[in-house]
Amino acid sequence: MKCNHCQEKTESFVTVCATDEVEISGSRGTANYVSKCKFCKREGVCWLEPVEFSPRGDWKALGLESDTIFNEIEFIDNEWADYDEKASNEVSIMDIHSRFSKY
Repeated sequence: MKCNHCQEKTESFVTVCATDEVEISGSRGTANYVSKCKFCKREGVCWLEPVEFSPRGDWKALGLESDTIFNEIEFIDNEWADYDEKASNEVSIMDIHSRFSKY
């Protein structure tokens, strides 16, 4: 994430969940994510400004030819590979790209 005031980027990845509700200090409102900038000390709420995406946590995939469900996929270096026994074929997810857009 990047602070909208001073443009300082966070040092590590941040997980934001649409079902989380966090109190915004000095307000009656809530946000999905609230963080204080370590540099300028201003509080930012989601969305601050995401600048990079990393596919962390557990993901799922579906085999196109066999409908095999692959649970608990963990990407290593943004890649995943396995073997689909129903389709008798290797399966993989490689070269992941992400993009953030404002609307």
